[in-house]
Amino acid sequence: MRSSVLLVLKVLLLIFIGCEADLKEAFFHPDVEKRVKESFALAAPAPVPVGDTFEFAVFGDVHIGKAAGGYLEEFRRDVDSLGIEFFCVLGDITEHGTGAEYDSARNVLAAIAPFYPTIGNHDLYSASGWEDFKQTFGPATYAIQIGTRLKLIFFDTAEGEVGKTQFNWLEDVLADTNTTKLVFTHFPIYDGTIPGPFRLAANSERAKLMSLLVRNQVYAYCCGHIHGWRQTTVDGVQHLIVGTMSRALDFGSPGYLLFLVRGDSISWRFVSFDR
Repeated sequence: MRSSVLLVLKVLLLIFIGCEADLKEAFFHPDVEKRVKESFALAAPAPVPVGDTFEFAVFGDVHIGKAAGGYLEEFRRDVDSLGIEFFCVLGDITEHGTGAEYDSARNVLAAIAPFYPTIGNHDLYSASGWEDFKQTFGPATYAIQIGTRLKLIFFDTAEGEVGKTQFNWLEDVLADTNTTKLVFTHFPIYDGTIPGPFRLAANSERAKLMSLLVRNQVYAYCCGHIHGWRQTTVDGVQHLIVGTMSRALDFGSPGYLLFLVRGDSISWRFVSFDR
C-alpha cells in the first residue's frame, strides 16, 4: 500500500513541477533502498589533499542537457581566480538522466577541478539513470574526510525519500565527534517559503532527520532542488539551499556557496552570478 501511495505522489510531483521526463521511463530504476545498498558496495571517492587553509564550493542543479544552458564557464573562472580546491554537486547534474548527458557532465565538470557529486531527481529521469550515475560518478551515498577536521556526508534523496538503510548509516556516520560535519543531498528538509512538494516527502522522515542533525551538532545541511539561494537556521543547524548553475531559474539567484576552512574554523558566503 505504501509503495503505491509513493508511486502516485512521485507521478503528481513530476506533473506539478512540469518535468520533461518520460513518466513511464522515470520509474524503471531501483528504489532508494536498493540504490543505497549498491552505493555501499562501491568505493567512495578519495579525499582531495589540502593544507591548513583552503576553499571549496558547493552548488546544485546543473541540468546538463537543458537548452537554457548554465554558468559553469563563469564558475571555472572563479575556481582559477579564487584557488578553489574542489567542489560538490548536489544532484540534478543532468536534465534527463541519459547516458549522453552523463558523459557530457563528467567531461565538463572534471575539466574544472576535483569534485564530489550526489544524485538528484532529474538524474533518474531515464530507465538507465541510476546505472549511468554509478558508472559515471560512483556512489551517491558516502562520507569522506577532508584534512584533519572536515567530514563531508553525501546521501541520496533523489526521490524525496531517505529510507531505513540510509537512516541507519546516517546514525553511525554522524556520531563522529571529532570533525566538523557538513551534510549534502538534493532535497531540502525545511524551507519556510516553499510548500511541501519541494521538500522531503514524509513528515516523519523530515522530523527524524532534523533530530539527527541537531543531536549530532551538524554544522550545515546543504541541498539543492529549489533553483535559488536560501539560508535558515533551525535549532542551531544551518539549512542552506545552495544555488543553481542552470540559467533556467525558478526561485531565486543563481550561484554557489563558497566555504573557507582555516584550521578548526569554517565559514561560508554565497557567490551570486547576478553580478
